[in-house]
Amino acid sequence: MTQPVKARFGPSTAILLIIIVILAGVAIYRHTRHTPPIIENTVTGGSATRGIAPVPEFLLRHKRELVLADPQLFAITDLAAEYRSEIQGPSQHLRKAADAYQTYLEAQKNAKKVNAQALAEAGAEVERLSGDVAAARHAYWTKARAVLTPAQQSMADALAAHPKASDLE
Repeated sequence: MTQPVKARFGPSTAILLIIIVILAGVAIYRHTRHTPPIIENTVTGGSATRGIAPVPEFLLRHKRELVLADPQLFAITDLAAEYRSEIQGPSQHLRKAADAYQTYLEAQKNAKKVNAQALAEAGAEVERLSGDVAAARHAYWTKARAVLTPAQQSMADALAAHPKASDLE
């Protein structure tokens, strides 16, 4: 009579399973959404603008609720164009780094051992670039918010409290 084989479930197996679940989730997410995923790093700001800041165009999308005057619309439109120009290069670098990291993760799912330090080092560039993009967006959100009256700022903060993916792109 043969003895049953005991399953060995250690830290390496757990890390591998986590990576597989993450990759499966990313694959499903990419399959259901046609735009590239958002890589986000939260930037902490002042009390009114804590957390993830939307793009300047967010205010233009909510111009009716905010009752924006023409000078405000022009100023925010200029800031949005300036933001798009400044963020174009870093966003492209971020997408390339994220794709390279994704390729690295996919290569690791067949590895027998996963080195957590190497995994973190491989994602460091994505984290740095994500922080740069988030910091630029936060800076422009602060500039765009400064164009608003105090009442409009309060309303904009309430609207931005739970940003959607489209508010960050």
